Amino acid sequence: MVLSSRPLLYRTNLKFQKMVVSSYLILDFQGLSVRRRDPLPEWDPTVYYRTLIISELPNVDDIKLTSLTEFFTTEGLPPTLLRFFTPGRKIPSDLKRSQAMHPFLGTKPSAVVEFGSREAASKALSVIRQRCSTAYIHFLSDGARKTSDENPKKKEKKEKRA
Repeated sequence: MVLSSRPLLYRTNLKFQKMVVSSYLILDFQGLSVRRRDPLPEWDPTVYYRTLIISELPNVDDIKLTSLTEFFTTEGLPPTLLRFFTPGRKIPSDLKRSQAMHPFLGTKPSAVVEFGSREAASKALSVIRQRCSTAYIHFLSDGARKTSDENPKKKEKKEKRA
């Protein structure tokens, strides 16, 4: 049943009614401002220091991208979050900064694995490096940066400071 041929954008009374009964939004008494019922969670900057990016895993029987959760759990290091990325897939906005530091993110099959603490991530890093020495495994925070053509004037300033 179509109420009107006008798009929802112009049907302000319907939008107003939906906002009044929304479980996510609160409308003020005058109907002029909208806010969230529950505030957004605080952004945790330590997530980059306890998250690993894993790519280029060789065909090892006990370690595959699809079975990383099981692998880390059996090692006593259960991850809190595991995300897989295939080539060509859009990278989420929270990982855009990391994409500049890690060339494999978005170009080759890879996984981003978050742990509860930096210590757990460090242990996981050493465990997986022992099993797969040729794999690309780094923290999101301190990976190898892409080489870029720097401005020659900036290079001169850096050399003068040093």
